[in-house]
Amino acid sequence: METLPRIATYPGEQVGLHRLHAFGLRMKVWWCKDGLTRDLAAGADSLESRELALRAGQLTAKQTRQLVASSLEDMVEQSTRSRSPFTAQVPVNRRKVRAARKQLVGLIVRLRSAELVTPCGMARVLLLLTDPELPLYGHASKEQVAHAIIDATECLDAPRPPEWS
Repeated sequence: METLPRIATYPGEQVGLHRLHAFGLRMKVWWCKDGLTRDLAAGADSLESRELALRAGQLTAKQTRQLVASSLEDMVEQSTRSRSPFTAQVPVNRRKVRAARKQLVGLIVRLRSAELVTPCGMARVLLLLTDPELPLYGHASKEQVAHAIIDATECLDAPRPPEWS
C-alpha cells in the first residue's frame, strides 16, 4: 500500500518551538511596552521576568539611545523656532525647554556616549520625552523640569534608582 505524503506538519516542527516562544514573548512585550517601561522607571529589577528583561534590553540598546538623543535634539531645536499652527505634534512648552537647554544637552551627550546605561534611567528618559503628564509637557515650573532631567540623567548611572514619583 502506498503512503500519502504529509500534507500538514505541526508549526513547531518547521520553525522550531524556541522561535515560536521567542516570537510570542516579543509580541507580548510589544503590547505591554508602556507598562513595562513604567515598571522599569519605578525601579523594577529587569531580572524579575523575561518580559522586563527583554524590555530593558530594548531600552538600553544603542539604537534606542541614538533615537531618543535625536528626539531630544529635535525638541531643543524646535524650541528656538516659532511653532507652526498646523501640526499634529504635541506641543512642548518652548520656554521650559529653552530654560532647561543646558540639562537637555548634557542628557543628549550622555546618551550618545559609549558608557553603559541602566534600564531604569533609559525608561525615565523615554517617559520624560513621551509622557504628557511629566514636566516637559505638563504644568511644572522651569525648576521642576530641570530637576526631572537631572534625575533621569543621574539615574542612567545609578546602580539602584532613587524613589521616583
